[in-house]
Amino acid sequence: TAVLFGLLPALRVADVNANAAIREGPRAGSGPGKQRVWSILVAVEVALALVLLVGSGLMLRSFAAVLGVDVGFEPRGVLTVVTDLPEHAYPNVAMAVAFQDRALDAVRRIPGVTAAGVTNVLPLDGENPSGGIQVAGRPLLPIGHPITGFAVYRIVSPGYFDAMGMKILKGRGIAESDVAGGAPVVVVNEALAKDGWPGEDPIGKQMRIGGMDGPEFEPFATVVGIVKNVAGSGVTAPVRPAYYYSISQLPYRTRWMTMVVKTSLPPTGLVPQIRAALRSIDPDVPAEFETLESRFASSIADRRFTMTVLATFAIAALLLAGVGIYGVVSYAVAQRTREIGIRLALGAQPGDVVLMVQGRALLMVGAGIVAGAIGALALTRVMRSLLFEISPTDPLTFGAVALVLLAAGWLASWLPARRGTRIDPLLAIRSE
Repeated sequence: TAVLFGLLPALRVADVNANAAIREGPRAGSGPGKQRVWSILVAVEVALALVLLVGSGLMLRSFAAVLGVDVGFEPRGVLTVVTDLPEHAYPNVAMAVAFQDRALDAVRRIPGVTAAGVTNVLPLDGENPSGGIQVAGRPLLPIGHPITGFAVYRIVSPGYFDAMGMKILKGRGIAESDVAGGAPVVVVNEALAKDGWPGEDPIGKQMRIGGMDGPEFEPFATVVGIVKNVAGSGVTAPVRPAYYYSISQLPYRTRWMTMVVKTSLPPTGLVPQIRAALRSIDPDVPAEFETLESRFASSIADRRFTMTVLATFAIAALLLAGVGIYGVVSYAVAQRTREIGIRLALGAQPGDVVLMVQGRALLMVGAGIVAGAIGALALTRVMRSLLFEISPTDPLTFGAVALVLLAAGWLASWLPARRGTRIDPLLAIRSE
């Protein structure tokens, strides 16, 4: 780029006729054709800046919409602890459940811990595994039904909903009384309550699941609570029906569990104490620690990165466009020193001169905005998959960007235009 745009004016200078240049004086090489070339280049800069600014503006508004999504849980002040129990040391699920119970009991005694629980899969970590459902008194739902095969299968302990800040909308959550051998219970989310019992109250109704880890179908369980929907495979992904069983009553997949610890202290400050508590139970069990806020941030990291890159290039393009406008207007004022001096000598007001110079500059900016808007309308459509609750042709974003560019063009042209009004008419004419 430097070679190309440095070579163009150099070649033009090389073609200048020396005798003609001497006769024409300072006005040599300042014809309207040359100014038109610079004006076109600046308009192109403005157009490209508009495309980038619109793209970054759309991503910024989309990212703000993502941050405003109610994910159904509270990530602040929560530490997650992933444990992976060796199969040789825990050959059956009863031993795995016993470890989780002892671990929770030890962690809950740590000062600063307000709630703790375990689950097989955290929100935002995906929606597998999933299994089929049969509602009592109704025929088995066929494979491919929106519920069967798509209902999210979760195993949780008492205290899990409290630690995650998941709101129980009706009934209760999993309790300490929901033990092995007791009456099976299940908690369903809003989506499953709506799809499984349309127009009915699911509390007290029965359902059973199948196709997972146990027999073909588990015994019927009584619905004891409805919990608020939580994000599954992503913040912006559609919410699927989900059901929550007690770890004691459905102790499958309990070797690999995630503990969530709610604390009134900085979560990472509890890592040494929780690690020591787990090692006191079994020093050979590995544990991985991460805050829930960090997990949430990772789930939107791609959007944040794309927004940052676009915004960086857009700001650079805006600065380049401003510098280009300033340079071209300064060049035009310098070349029109005699004309401006004569206008002032004949009684023109400084405001008239500013208006004349800025009018041409803003016309150049306006042409770039129109061209850029057409390009942005075509190119931002490819961003549709990256946007959330924002249209790629959002008029507010396009309008705001156009105003920003107009303001930048006005400021960049006002400075040299204002300087032109300070020209001494006598000196300007005498210099010719």
